[in-house]
Amino acid sequence: MNKPDFGKWEFPSTKLLDNVAHPNVIDAKEIEQKSLEIQKTLLHFKIDVAMI
Repeated sequence: MNKPDFGKWEFPSTKLLDNVAHPNVIDAKEIEQKSLEIQKTLLHFKIDVAMI
């Protein structure tokens, strides 16, 4: 088998690193609800945690 020749490799454009807008929005209320849900689940298994 012949080995591939990467001698003429061109690096990708730095435009790949540009910031991309996304619709993800952080909702503080949802985070609090999920935090409490995780805490309740852990307490169900007798694992006491403090959410900070």
